[in-house]
Amino acid sequence: MNLPDVLKSIAATVSKPFSSDKFRTISEESIRAQIEDTEWALSIADAAIISLSEKQFNQMYAKVQNQIKMNTTVNRALGKRAVDFISKIDKNLKGKAKSIGLYKAITYTSKVMGEMLKKLQDNVPMVLNGSKGVVMNDLTLSHSIFFGALESAKIFSSANGYMIAVFSHIMSMSRSGADTLPKYMADYLSDNGTAYIDVINQMCNSGEDVIEKIVVIKKQGSDLKFASDETAHKGVAPLLALPAITTVLTSVWFYIGLFLTAFLSRNAISEKYIDIRHSHYEQLKERKKWLEGHVAIIKLDLEESLPDDPETLKTQKIVAYYDDEISNIDKRLESYNNE
Repeated sequence: MNLPDVLKSIAATVSKPFSSDKFRTISEESIRAQIEDTEWALSIADAAIISLSEKQFNQMYAKVQNQIKMNTTVNRALGKRAVDFISKIDKNLKGKAKSIGLYKAITYTSKVMGEMLKKLQDNVPMVLNGSKGVVMNDLTLSHSIFFGALESAKIFSSANGYMIAVFSHIMSMSRSGADTLPKYMADYLSDNGTAYIDVINQMCNSGEDVIEKIVVIKKQGSDLKFASDETAHKGVAPLLALPAITTVLTSVWFYIGLFLTAFLSRNAISEKYIDIRHSHYEQLKERKKWLEGHVAIIKLDLEESLPDDPETLKTQKIVAYYDDEISNIDKRLESYNNE
């Protein structure tokens, strides 16, 4: 989708009436909490990757790719779209991401994303322009880029966590013959695989600062408002100075385009965005339930394996990581429920 189309799509969405006034505003407190949630999710996903060495990760991925080629049960459990994504992750890397390899590209992206989230948290007041929140019908370009950057970090961290879980599941399927996999994991990778690869490629090959881009847009007078006061709530086409805005933004489109597209494609605008924290924690509950069952199966397999076998040692690392993740999810859920 090109720049004018993305801008028009966001504008059309925010010009529509909301079903209730309570869904119109995202408070500063909610924005900060969402950034904090994403930082936590990113750290958990990062721990999943670095629990393995680069060699162990590459060996696991190679075995997963082989299982996908040879095992029809694995293919049926994942579905065609998830299989296509998983089998070609490394092949879809570009530039620096491709040259350093998948493991290093993921860990580097995680580092850049962590720094970006800290800057998003530090610059909430600047993006809000002194307001106490964002009224969705008053959404500006800088708001969309800001929330899109946050969405991109969520996509990256969630896809990382699900990818390692699916890898682990595929390996346990080859040993135990179990063919169950939570559909939402495979669906998530299918639906967000392209965005995940785009995030890695851009973070590795660009590494520019999203806050700096927002500052540039504000200084250039390009921080357009998608719906005018007259058209908000009426579903009327909003006011967009598209030719002028497109010209100004072309120079930064490569960088901000990823975030705007992520913001739009994730259905981040509307009631769903306002209530996104609740959905996030409901998903954590489901993830915990699956992890507990998956770990139980892996531990049964370990009882029959040789203690000094390299595969056993690698599997023990994964189990230790999952045990920690279950504990961390418990603490996170308790904290959220006590808010």
